[in-house]
Amino acid sequence: KKLVYNFVWKKYSSNEEMIKSNTGLEIDDLIQYGMIGLLKARKGFDPTYGCEFSTYAIPKISGIISVNIRDAQKVKVPRDVYYLKGKIMNQGLLEEKPEEISKQLDVSIKAVEEALRYQHITKSIHEIAHSSGSSDDDLTIEQMPVDEYSANETEKVEHEILVGSFVQTLPDREMIVWDMYSNHMSQENIGKKVGVTQTQISRILK
Repeated sequence: KKLVYNFVWKKYSSNEEMIKSNTGLEIDDLIQYGMIGLLKARKGFDPTYGCEFSTYAIPKISGIISVNIRDAQKVKVPRDVYYLKGKIMNQGLLEEKPEEISKQLDVSIKAVEEALRYQHITKSIHEIAHSSGSSDDDLTIEQMPVDEYSANETEKVEHEILVGSFVQTLPDREMIVWDMYSNHMSQENIGKKVGVTQTQISRILK
């Protein structure tokens, strides 16, 4: 239980209001979803995976929470678009051209372009952000001063939710590999941890 509480508060408490306004979910809800992830981890953990229980449990906990945040969001997005965006972000390909992303991930350029257009937990730039009672004085989000901190925090939450949802779809061993890779562990060290070659790790990450 402590693992779930610590994870949720560390990862989501600073963005509690943003998540609540976009999904209606509160921290207690996220903790409950995290507990479900913990139970799944306890049932599915196998010591032969070559990692500690916490290494296996964290992506399970994160994944269940992310899926429920995704499902609760007000703007629904097709799952294939959602997962592809998560994969693009997790591999650090956001700055690449669609053609290069298409080649690296072996998906169509059209699918890549659709995923790149998707912005999670953000409002339409045409949505009224502040109403004074007079339509002439209403501000849209695109007209408001830029808050760099809020923008960065929104992007951070978006990344975590997208990647968490994507990782949740993977088989257990691949999930562990992706989690280690997301935490900047080298492919060589990941291979040693899970007992496979660096070449096999490279294939999993493609």
